[in-house]
Order: sequence, then C-alpha cells, then structure tokens
Amino acid sequence: MLPSPVRSRLAPALACVLTLVTGLAVHASDAVPFSDKLGDLLYAALMTFGVWFLAPRISSVLLAAVAGAWCLGVELLQLTGLPDAAADAVPLSRLVLGSGFDPLDLVAYVVGVVLALTVRQVAMRSGPPDGPPS
Repeated sequence: MLPSPVRSRLAPALACVLTLVTGLAVHASDAVPFSDKLGDLLYAALMTFGVWFLAPRISSVLLAAVAGAWCLGVELLQLTGLPDAAADAVPLSRLVLGSGFDPLDLVAYVVGVVLALTVRQVAMRSGPPDGPPS
C-alpha cells in the first residue's frame, strides 16, 4: 500500500495530467466547438487540481478561492498587455497567461473550478481510508 502522503496526492496528480493533456489537445484542435471557452474551463480546472496537489487537505472553499483568484488575476493581467509581451519573448507563456481580456472567460473559470471541486469530492469519497483497517 502507498504511504498516506503519496495517496493524498495521487488523485490530484492524475487529474492534473489528464486535464493538461486534454487542454493541450483542445488547444491544438480546430475541430473542437467552443475550444476557446473549453480551454479556459480546463485551465481553471487545472489550476484547481494543482492547488489541491500542493495542499491536499485544503478545504473546498479555500481551494476554490485560491484557484479562482489565480484565474481572475491572470485574466485581469491581460488588460495590461504584459502577457502579449511575455508571449513575444517566450511563446509558450501564452498557454499560461493568455492573450486578451474577455469577460466571458470569467464564467468559464467558475465552471472549471466547480467541475474540478466536484471531481475532488467524488475522488475523496471513493478513495481508500487514510488509517489502517479497523
């Protein structure tokens, strides 16, 4: 059996990998309808899973607040033009920082965080107990 710290990070790590792969596939495909908003949703889910990985015992409310604040901060940063400048220097930074402000992105972020929290709740209910069997 895996030690407790490893078990507590296994689900968020797997969720991060699956979300990242899905997000990159959506980003690379022109055939996916609403790929821009789906990408934003997956970005928010990835941020939520990332925070969950870093702090596996974090409450759902704090997890949503941290991931949501990150997404909001990135979206507001796009109003400054800094993400475009960063993308000129390091093109892959566009995947993290985006390019242009769109208020509809905020809706996609909320949906992504909520879906990620739902996945977390399901994973925590179905996961093995932390202690030895009684």
